[in-house]
Amino acid sequence: MDITQLILDEHAQQRALFAQIDSIDAKDTEALSALWTRLKNLLDAHAEAEERFFYPRLMKIGT
Repeated sequence: MDITQLILDEHAQQRALFAQIDSIDAKDTEALSALWTRLKNLLDAHAEAEERFFYPRLMKIGT
């Protein structure tokens, strides 16, 4: 799998988590907290990987 496909797959996973969060009753704080924690961890790892590996290579290609 190439890095572009990996990024697109992770974006789809993130959108799915946002949709799950949106569908949960606001009173179900335990479920919401668990999903927000999961999403935060995924976003942190995703952003770090993009900044560390993807963007530097993209900048080399773009210049």
